[in-house]
Amino acid sequence: MANKIDIRCILQDHLHSLVYTDGKRNIWDLLSFFLVPLLCALLFPLNGWSINNDVLNTFVNMGSIFTALLISVLVMIFDQCQKLTDKLKSLPVDYDYAYRKSLDDRRALMRQLFANISYVIVVSIFLLVFSLLQQFFGEESKHWFSIWVAKPACVFFAINLLLTALMIIKRTYICLTVS
Repeated sequence: MANKIDIRCILQDHLHSLVYTDGKRNIWDLLSFFLVPLLCALLFPLNGWSINNDVLNTFVNMGSIFTALLISVLVMIFDQCQKLTDKLKSLPVDYDYAYRKSLDDRRALMRQLFANISYVIVVSIFLLVFSLLQQFFGEESKHWFSIWVAKPACVFFAINLLLTALMIIKRTYICLTVS
């Protein structure tokens, strides 16, 4: 894959952020963010459900809006993380351990938030692409790609996007309320 568009590092960093505060893997996060959307996505072809053009238009709008909005939030998070790094570097080595630890923990949370936001931007782009592909095939398409790939992908990415956006909101709230 071309190095310029290789997103594996974003996916990896996002997966590594789904941990408890002690760094241990959180299986419930993996189930919530990936298995639940996957099961919902599989219900569509198995039950013969359809996605109408209004829903697809909503997905296109949602993907576009999230991408644009979150790129600006990404810049803000990066700036705040840089400020914390500069603050930590300016402190004397023997400065209050608890305060240094607090700043370092906050910076770690911001790095996870950065990975989560980058991931949601990627998911938004995929939602946009698969929604446009499904619109190309048409609402009642009987093509295998429409039934088994495009519709389920739209459902998976939409649910995953919304769940991850809720996590981002909570983490942003924590970053801004912790002093």
